[in-house]
Amino acid sequence: MRIISSCLVAGLLVGMAAAPAAGAEEAVRLNIGLVDTADAAAVLAALGDKALSHKSITALRAISVQVPASAATGMIESLTADPAHVRYAEVDGVVRANEETISAPIVTSYLPEAWTWTSGSPDVTVAVVDTGVTVNRDLPVSRLTAGYDFVDGDTDASDDDGHGTMAATVIGGTRGNDFGAPGVCGECLIMPVRVLHDNGADPAVGTTADTAAGIAWAADHGARVVNASLSTMTESQLLRDAVEHASAKGAMVVASAGNNSTTARNYPAAYEPALAVSTVSAAYPRNSPTDHWVDVSVNGMARAVNAAGEPTYLAGSSAATAVAAGIVALGFSVKPDASLTEVRKAVEANALPLTADYPAGHAPRITAPGVLTDLGATDTVAPVLTSTGLTEGQLVPARGVLVTPAATDDHAVDRVDYLIDGQVAASVHTIGSGTVLTPPAGFNGALPITVRVSDHGGNTAEHVVTVQVDTAAPVATLLTPTQDGDLVASPADVVVTTTDTDIATMFGQDGATLQQLQGTTRWVGKIKPNAGYLAVVVRDKAGNDTTLQRSVRVDAQGPVIYGFRPEAGAVLGGDFTTTAEGTSDASGVATVELLVNGVPAGSSSTAPYEIPVTGVPSGPVQLTWRLTDKVGNQSTTSRTVTVDRDGPTATSFAPAADARVRGTFTATLNGVRDASGYAAVELFVNGRSYGSDVAAPYSFRVPTTAAYSYAYLTWKLTDSFGHTRVYSQRLIVDNRPPSVSITKAPKNKAKVKGTVKVSVSASDASGIARVELLVNGKVVATDTKAGYVLSVNAKKQKKTIKVQVRAYDKLGNVKYTTTRTWYRK
Repeated sequence: MRIISSCLVAGLLVGMAAAPAAGAEEAVRLNIGLVDTADAAAVLAALGDKALSHKSITALRAISVQVPASAATGMIESLTADPAHVRYAEVDGVVRANEETISAPIVTSYLPEAWTWTSGSPDVTVAVVDTGVTVNRDLPVSRLTAGYDFVDGDTDASDDDGHGTMAATVIGGTRGNDFGAPGVCGECLIMPVRVLHDNGADPAVGTTADTAAGIAWAADHGARVVNASLSTMTESQLLRDAVEHASAKGAMVVASAGNNSTTARNYPAAYEPALAVSTVSAAYPRNSPTDHWVDVSVNGMARAVNAAGEPTYLAGSSAATAVAAGIVALGFSVKPDASLTEVRKAVEANALPLTADYPAGHAPRITAPGVLTDLGATDTVAPVLTSTGLTEGQLVPARGVLVTPAATDDHAVDRVDYLIDGQVAASVHTIGSGTVLTPPAGFNGALPITVRVSDHGGNTAEHVVTVQVDTAAPVATLLTPTQDGDLVASPADVVVTTTDTDIATMFGQDGATLQQLQGTTRWVGKIKPNAGYLAVVVRDKAGNDTTLQRSVRVDAQGPVIYGFRPEAGAVLGGDFTTTAEGTSDASGVATVELLVNGVPAGSSSTAPYEIPVTGVPSGPVQLTWRLTDKVGNQSTTSRTVTVDRDGPTATSFAPAADARVRGTFTATLNGVRDASGYAAVELFVNGRSYGSDVAAPYSFRVPTTAAYSYAYLTWKLTDSFGHTRVYSQRLIVDNRPPSVSITKAPKNKAKVKGTVKVSVSASDASGIARVELLVNGKVVATDTKAGYVLSVNAKKQKKTIKVQVRAYDKLGNVKYTTTRTWYRK
């Protein structure tokens, strides 16, 4: 919905000429302040055709003229050289909305407490000089006055960006409707003044001329408060004039100090008498130690409603400024006839300094309840102190204690003071936060403390608590390290002694605690030195500290051993002695130990270090020298050796055990291995040596003569250390030929024809390999299966046929039958 003004904007921004044609030279806008007697038309005429377009800002006696960029500098020089007509001439600046994106709101400035007095008045109008305001559920049309759009030059001040609507709902959103923003001044009227326009993903943007015109227009049309959640870093006399004009009309300009991370001034906030507002943030200090141009700060996060009517959040100095403007409007609601000076004084008097967590010079944080009571809001009911933050008889050390009081009031608690002997020793301004209460220096004993709570109406309540003050620091002595410059490990052994009986704890600079040795005055522990120092804090039960300190030299390295024997990977034939030539360490070596496979095996105290190793079984052995220096640092040096107490091994024989052999055969031992890498193999046959070999393959030629017997082979393997291993096997010696006979065949001198068959019987203990039929000395038939039958075609043989059968056993032994003679028919 658009808001239509009930009156004309006569003479404020008029005379907008047509824009330059496309392709024309780039133009800039000059803002020209005129003396009271000057004729704007005459000044424009003097500019000639270089004045491409213009706006008149009658309320501020100024005109804004669009000119070619190339001519701007010369025109400014000419205009400022005419003081009879021109007060100033300046390039129009860029003004931007000071918004940020946030994810959560923060309750600020004690507004709920302030609302116990008032939520505003419809007699107070707050102008929102921004991107315009769109009517929504939180700001119905009844809550808006007539406005103006200085961007488009009409009376429709609807919001095309959302920033202005969000600022307006922070200031004046309807309270209690369970929607959107609980406005700071929920019954005040909102005046929409559009001077910025949407700029896509970037903050809304506008000009100093439009902004100045909007501020002046708002003041001229009854606004008591002008909210400007926008800024520029460019100085502008036109903006200065606008602020002064609004103030002269009785309107307080509340302006954003910007979201810069520097302390550079932003405008119009930096022009007096505007109230400059920043967000409470360590990242945006704004004030410098020498330039306190920002007046107050506010937590820069607030609930809002955007131009689409959706609940959201506004952040940064835009939100902070809107909250501050709402508080100022509440002040005018309490005292409608208050002067700007009164309201400003109340605002600044009730702005609390920030804690030490914020940069020095950061603007103090505004609190709404005090503003209202300073302007006449009354409170006649005393506050109630529900907790002093102290307990009766509480121990209080010299450095003080953190006190966090609790109190309630029908409106708002102003402060809680802690008084000692009638003097304020500490104060808390925010219920729920704390402060450190420090006792008088050197005081010990019972101390009455008066805790007084005050509300903003000056009503008070008190309670006296007596605490026990102990300001005496504990007395202790650092025994170890004994003196400055001692060489220590890291962490270092620490011993402290004290006769004080009220010690609560002892701890080092690294946080490590010491423990008291039962029945003694000694406390022991280990502490890591830092930067060449070792410190122990001794704290008594009251919380008093004594710090004991030594400068130390840190030896963080264990000893180094050298000349270590045997070498890594060595093979040893049994018991041996391991040696090391020597050690080195900054603090000196205390002990030298040897571990064998992780088990302590002995120690030595003088170089060269020699430790015997006995009884270790065959296999890999890890030897570890463990050295400890005189400050407790340890180091280890390890290597692995192999102990070989066994003879060589073999994997197989050839021939295999119980194999049958004949004649001279080759005996071979396969897969011979030994950790020492050396092996000698000797072969014995039936107790008789057949020689030895020292390199694979281990093979021997063994003759046999017996017809049928056993041969017993003994293999003796010896390594380089003299360790032996024996393998034995039995072989069967078979030099006996098989038995063979013809069981069926023509007899000797028989006459044959065609195919003649010969049946043969053959046998042998080693098995028959084959049976052959020889005719005239040549093999004509062979059979390998028992029931041997051999055939010959007589037709293909000579007339006289000499026939003989030959049988082979599986070892190669052979036997012949007698020869038969046949005659071919």
